[in-house]
Amino acid sequence: MSFIRRTSAMIIALLSVVSFTACSDEQAKEKVVSPSAVELSQSDSEEIITQRLITLGLPVEAIHDSEVDGFKQVETPFGIFYVSDDGKHFVQGRIFEFDENGNMKDLLAARFAKLVDSQSENMIVFPAKNEKHVITVFTDITCGYCTKLHKEMKDYNDAGITVRYLAYPRQGYQGSVADKMAQIWCADDKQQAMADAKSNRAINGSKPATAQCKNIIKEQYLLGRKMGVNGTPAIVLPNGDLVPGYKPAQELLKDLEK
Repeated sequence: MSFIRRTSAMIIALLSVVSFTACSDEQAKEKVVSPSAVELSQSDSEEIITQRLITLGLPVEAIHDSEVDGFKQVETPFGIFYVSDDGKHFVQGRIFEFDENGNMKDLLAARFAKLVDSQSENMIVFPAKNEKHVITVFTDITCGYCTKLHKEMKDYNDAGITVRYLAYPRQGYQGSVADKMAQIWCADDKQQAMADAKSNRAINGSKPATAQCKNIIKEQYLLGRKMGVNGTPAIVLPNGDLVPGYKPAQELLKDLEK
């Protein structure tokens, strides 16, 4: 297990037992007005949340208003969490919202969908001629099931499923696999380069990967880690639901049409 994964695991374990409230002897001697007793400004709330998470080794990348009253949605390299405006309560996991008809919406998945679409310009896309659904797949060129999925691309496309690839080199965004994937993203014919790499052939028209292409691989890998990807292929459905592992076209189509 890499140092980053060990650190992530320790952090998540800590989150299940750490309380953000504690009292010293000095505090017990006087009446203290907690932040929750007064209305916090947006900037004050974000500052409190940022400091709370930093103490746990969780650098804050972005803070958004959430659909849950009194809570912010907070993005970190180790996942997306919900933290109360006063920084006292921390939610790790999924939160669902019911609409008027009793249908459930996964609030975290909705955020995942937006994050994935933010990479749309840097995806390698295999479009269906009669497109009915669009999926996004975190892929690794050294992954056997990723190769199996790619060899069945015609089945997915024939079922009306467009496949968009994001890079997720399991060794990390630095190393030989990441460098080769950067070559794919730099290729003039990215579809052919992907097919070559997954067939263990020399990449057609191969040229050195630029810093820009290497940065794309890094961004996509870090996005996958933030979303909880820990293996490939990892399929993201249009609503942001994450489906781990390979699924044949017809089985995946059933999920998409539920």
